[in-house]
Amino acid sequence: MNRVAKQYVLPYLWITLASAVYAVGFNWCYEPNQIGFGGITGVGQIINHILPWAPIGTVVIILNIPLFLLGWKLLGGHLLVSSLYSMFISSIFIDILHMLHTFEPMEPILGCIFGGVIMGGSLGVVFLQGATTGGTDLIARLLKLKLAWLPMGGWNNCPTPFAMMMTARRWYEEYGAWPAAVSHDILEFAVEQPVPRERCLELAAEQGIFCPERVLTCGEDASLGRLAGDLMRSNIWFFIWD
Repeated sequence: MNRVAKQYVLPYLWITLASAVYAVGFNWCYEPNQIGFGGITGVGQIINHILPWAPIGTVVIILNIPLFLLGWKLLGGHLLVSSLYSMFISSIFIDILHMLHTFEPMEPILGCIFGGVIMGGSLGVVFLQGATTGGTDLIARLLKLKLAWLPMGGWNNCPTPFAMMMTARRWYEEYGAWPAAVSHDILEFAVEQPVPRERCLELAAEQGIFCPERVLTCGEDASLGRLAGDLMRSNIWFFIWD
């Protein structure tokens, strides 16, 4: 009996708890602050914005069906069932919590930080139980099965979470920039007003160090000067670590 509980009951209790925490993090930190989430959940946000009658959690479940069908032959029984359960229960929790309580918006930078910690921690618990929440997490698991040497995380030269938090805090205090969208390798800031001319080159240098690819996105004549010119005209700062 103890063996059965340890092998089956406890993992699903942890998955249930982590999925509930994941839903709290999303509904508290991301949704009310209009911060775009990555992966399938982010697509669910977009569809919900276009079709308000379509709950995000329900949309996530529908979009995940093809992924689970695709991975049916590759996933083992436990991984398939536990991932399906985690995806379903976290999506249901998101919709139920949305119906039961409306969270007040907070400072976007705080929402991004708190949401990253809460949802990142809950996803870590789910992964430790040998499951995923579907979506791009499931795709990562499928890749891991075929490419055992491929790590889950650390795909590129993204700054450490601490460096990201400190940089985001500085840019919020200096320029009023707040994180508008986050995924595993993309970060997008929004500002109410473009950067003043006298500060553009300084900020361009900072952003070039923070994300070298930021300079390369300026086009064929990519340079710090070109990036500084873009900062004078744009209300969006887009970063991708490729």
